[in-house]
Amino acid sequence: MSKSNNIPSLNLQLSIGGDDCAANGIGSSNEGGIEEQVRLAGIENVYAEKVRELARREMKMAEEDFTRAKMVLEIARQEVQNVERMKEMSVVRKISPTSAVITCRNCHQFFTS
Repeated sequence: MSKSNNIPSLNLQLSIGGDDCAANGIGSSNEGGIEEQVRLAGIENVYAEKVRELARREMKMAEEDFTRAKMVLEIARQEVQNVERMKEMSVVRKISPTSAVITCRNCHQFFTS
């Protein structure tokens, strides 16, 4: 430290390219680092593409599951409507409880006639 200013003295040297860099191997290690970064970027790109493909497949499977669920819901609605219609018909015709349980159409017609 300089006694007059209380500012530390710094002895810095700056070199921009040139013979010193080549002799120290600075340029060659930097190129190796860039090559390594390019290689890693390529690996990351391949990984990202695989993840995107996996996401696409999962999305397609989810859409197919949703479509199947909608079909099952529609079938259930139709069955509920059929049961309600049969219930209304049994009330209107005043069918006996025994014949309301019979599911075979021929037997059902025999008991309701």
